Amino acid sequence: MIYYNTYQKNNRKKAIIISVIALVVILVIKSFIFPASNNYGRRTISFDKIQYHHVDVNSVIDVFREAIIVISGENSYNDQLRAAQSVNYDYWEFYTMSTYAQIKYNSNTADEYYSAEVEYYNKNEPILEQKVADYYITCSKSVYADKFESEYFGEGCYDAYADGNFYTDEIVELMQEEADLVEQYYELYASPVIEYEGKEQELSTILSEDIDDTEYYEVLVLYYDKYNKLLGEIYIDLVEVRHDIADEMGYDRYIDYAYDSFSREYTPGDVSNFTEDIKEYIVPLYKRLNTEGYYDKDYALPMADNEMLYAIEKSTQKMSSKIKSIFNYLENYNLYDIEYSPDKMTTTYQTYLQTFDAPFIFMNSTGSIYDLSDFAHEFGHFTDSYINYNQTYIIEDAEAASQGMEYLLLNYLSGCTDEVKEAVKTSAFLTAVDTYIYQGYYNAFEEEVYSLDEDTLTVDMLNEIAGKNAKEFGITTSDSDEYYMFSWIDIEHFFVSPFYVTSYFVSIDTAIQLYEMDLAEAGAGVDAYLDMLERDFSKTYFENLERVGLKSPFIEGRVEMTVTLLKKAIYED
Repeated sequence: MIYYNTYQKNNRKKAIIISVIALVVILVIKSFIFPASNNYGRRTISFDKIQYHHVDVNSVIDVFREAIIVISGENSYNDQLRAAQSVNYDYWEFYTMSTYAQIKYNSNTADEYYSAEVEYYNKNEPILEQKVADYYITCSKSVYADKFESEYFGEGCYDAYADGNFYTDEIVELMQEEADLVEQYYELYASPVIEYEGKEQELSTILSEDIDDTEYYEVLVLYYDKYNKLLGEIYIDLVEVRHDIADEMGYDRYIDYAYDSFSREYTPGDVSNFTEDIKEYIVPLYKRLNTEGYYDKDYALPMADNEMLYAIEKSTQKMSSKIKSIFNYLENYNLYDIEYSPDKMTTTYQTYLQTFDAPFIFMNSTGSIYDLSDFAHEFGHFTDSYINYNQTYIIEDAEAASQGMEYLLLNYLSGCTDEVKEAVKTSAFLTAVDTYIYQGYYNAFEEEVYSLDEDTLTVDMLNEIAGKNAKEFGITTSDSDEYYMFSWIDIEHFFVSPFYVTSYFVSIDTAIQLYEMDLAEAGAGVDAYLDMLERDFSKTYFENLERVGLKSPFIEGRVEMTVTLLKKAIYED
């Protein structure tokens, strides 16, 4: 899994173009090619000692072909098991090198070699997964199928293949088309260039300069005039190909396909009811905070990278010896890249280097306290990936881990001044309000777009849908505010992982419950958090919440309770 996290901060000036929302993206949920137990030690080496090499997908596919021949023959269980196990290294090496290439490209978007490598892996991933599906189907037909499931793969390993190989040639072709479009999006979005002051300049360079509000909005107009149409056309093509994928998969609606892909136990109807509660209870709070000027304040106190890491270290030390040991592991093996560079992708994410059992955090720091919140969020993902060897496949589990860490850390924040602590806390709870508002808005946008006939979609129609929903969620108060009609193109989710945003307001409720639990009894929230991460994979997200004493966000009155806590945290504490 790759988890992206790009926050829209409370001081909105200059944070709008690239850094928009807390964003998590799963590019592809990898197949379960590992033993049922994850207690097999770690093989981590320092990140700077990893040696990259190109992995030929055809060689990996050949390994699967050879395994399939043995498993489909009349061979002993031990011979078939060895064949089943023989694919592990090559399969995970393909994805490990793919992840490494992604990190290297993100660290320098001008690097043509790693750009080409990322494109290569993305294009060949569906082809490889098609052969993986053949492999599982072969295992499911073996006379030792039950033994494979109980002793090696784990329960439910064949479920996805009960109706045969869903990676048909048509599906693979459509997924490759989708990957090509996503690549086009990233190429345009990574380093937007506009004509400014008589010359072509990168947007990030212009916005990093000391320009006044008038110049800033002039730059925005130039950016959207050029990129709204370019990126909008790519998005329309993505919507069309995703409808085709859902149709090939046997779904009437793309939204149902997306929810099943994310293994959600709740429905679009549940989310619609939840967003109505957001409009009723959280939108008024959001409008009040705007009116009172909370979102006009600049909370971005300066904080150098070493100061931020020191604060995280001291905070984790107070939280738990286990959490502190995981932070030590991160530092000892250099499993992060946070230094600012104008050549880096302006994003923050946590990913996993499978061959080395190593989580990794990527961030292009801003030099402010927002880096502390961003890093804490990703360190929550890191902690989850470390404990569970990256075997967390339910999005809400992953997001509860990241946001839970971020909000629990507020109760233990150390190694920084009281001024920083106060600013971090206020910013965090304003961001919590933002999360409900903006993710509700993004979800409403996607629901409406994907409900329409894709053949009738135009960029103007998308802009109209975005502007209308922004107003309904209280983000704009005037018809003359056109910014949100065009800025939807900055939401990476829409292009890369549709309908993911729902997981944010589902999981942030869990994070707030953990914060509240720890506030009532010091250490109780941290204990529940760690217990939650030691999850029972046979249970659903909501069942695991109940197991550790937490509630579903969909229970009646839950949003009202959340508003009460948010008001207290912002106004009284």
